[in-house]
Amino acid sequence: MQEATDRLTAWAEEWCVQVNTEKSCTTLFSLSPTQTDAGYIRICDTPLAEVEEATYLGVTFDRRLTWKAHLTNAESKARKKLPILRKLAGTNWGAHENILKTVYLVTIRLILEYSSSAWITAAKTIQQRLDKVQNQALRIITRALKSTPIKAMEDATAIPPLAKRRESKTLVQTSKYKYLPDHPMKAKLEGLTKNRLKRGSFVHETRKLNKTFAEHLGQPTTPFTVQDLPEPWKHDQSNLTTHTNVPGLPPGTSDEMAKLSFTQAMIQDTYPLETWTQVYTDGSASAAIKDGGAGIFILHTSGRSETNSIPTGRHCTNYRAEVEAIKQAIKLIEESPESCFNVVIFMDALSVIQALENSKQTSISGALFSLCKTRVVSLQWIPAHCVPGNENADRLAKLGATDNQPQNAITHEEKVTMIKALTKPRPTKDDCRLLDRWEQVIIFRLRTGHNRLNAHMCTKLKLSPSPMCPCGLEQQTAEHILQRCPRLENQRKRVWPNSTPMKIKVHGKMEDLKKTASYIAGSGLTL
Repeated sequence: MQEATDRLTAWAEEWCVQVNTEKSCTTLFSLSPTQTDAGYIRICDTPLAEVEEATYLGVTFDRRLTWKAHLTNAESKARKKLPILRKLAGTNWGAHENILKTVYLVTIRLILEYSSSAWITAAKTIQQRLDKVQNQALRIITRALKSTPIKAMEDATAIPPLAKRRESKTLVQTSKYKYLPDHPMKAKLEGLTKNRLKRGSFVHETRKLNKTFAEHLGQPTTPFTVQDLPEPWKHDQSNLTTHTNVPGLPPGTSDEMAKLSFTQAMIQDTYPLETWTQVYTDGSASAAIKDGGAGIFILHTSGRSETNSIPTGRHCTNYRAEVEAIKQAIKLIEESPESCFNVVIFMDALSVIQALENSKQTSISGALFSLCKTRVVSLQWIPAHCVPGNENADRLAKLGATDNQPQNAITHEEKVTMIKALTKPRPTKDDCRLLDRWEQVIIFRLRTGHNRLNAHMCTKLKLSPSPMCPCGLEQQTAEHILQRCPRLENQRKRVWPNSTPMKIKVHGKMEDLKKTASYIAGSGLTL
């Protein structure tokens, strides 16, 4: 170590760089209880301080690499941010749930997750201390009672457990190591594990996760090579144009009729069938990560149509299926004697066009620039499912996905997409997110059953002498006060003149949920 330090010092002197010895230190990392120091390391005859814990890039390393110091510090920092959420919202007032979620994600969860793929080997009891900070934040966001199950809060906010996020980040880091053929960790991950010490390691954790997700992540990964780097300067791009919007159509428009009219007008005015070969492409993958299919629908100037559908791989993302559809379309155009000088490729995959514009999509750039040598090519984005050509391509893509799928190697980016898709929550459409703060809290507590009604306060929290409703007929549950309580009969008929099922009152559309919230507020009950 002293020899390495001397070489560093010589390099610094040669390049007129001064090493700050006061900010430099040494630490001996060892599991041995008898070895306490490694001897002095000197820089310019100045001995460096020996410390029990060293911080590098914001990560605190202790001598035995238990990560306890780092996680304790992260927990302390995160807890100091929780009052921000408390100041933003209460039970009956405050910011919207989306704002509270954003504040949590960008100010608290970042602290809890920083460098998690490094300290994944820390003791689970220490990691669970960070999980408790997230659970406390979820209670603030939802204003749930302390007895509310954590799973219910995670589902309501679409925020996954930190443990799942740590697994995802570890798998992504592992994929990155395997993607780089010369990385020293690649050999360790592919070699035998060292089991002499009864202690886990990054390799051990990775093996456990790979067994869990072997079905989805067991396919080979294409290694990164120099050929993967884009070289747009080698291609003549004068005959290629890209368009990421439809003229006159505002971004984010949800009106289907507006999408249809503007898109049809653009096709007729800019790419008339008399002078343009119109190509529609689309890609589809089951659950966005497997059994992909590509569909191509071509309209020639002669009026003849040409179709094709192909499977794109057992392990395939939507993005890869879209790219394969374009590659197959280019091949069909080059082989077809009917394709004219002007060719337009319509697609609803905006990300593919943007990747080409940023020189990040290399798998189709070569074929695309080759086509541009003999033709004028335009890539035009269109909204999904708004014109017949796109509908035909979508149908063909789904047909291709049902064919026998070949085994295929995937890139690191595709594997990262699959990993995130496996661990990312899929929230269902819920109009509760459209309500005001006080209405959201009421609906959430009614749904979970963890509220201040007598049934829960008595049976779960032991804070009420009886679970019975004051009407004396049955226990005071959410269903009882919404459906059967005679003391609220008149008010219930004013809000719901007709018989309404419990499911609609608590899980219905926004208008139904607002009625339920106003009913509870008018009843004088405290949830």
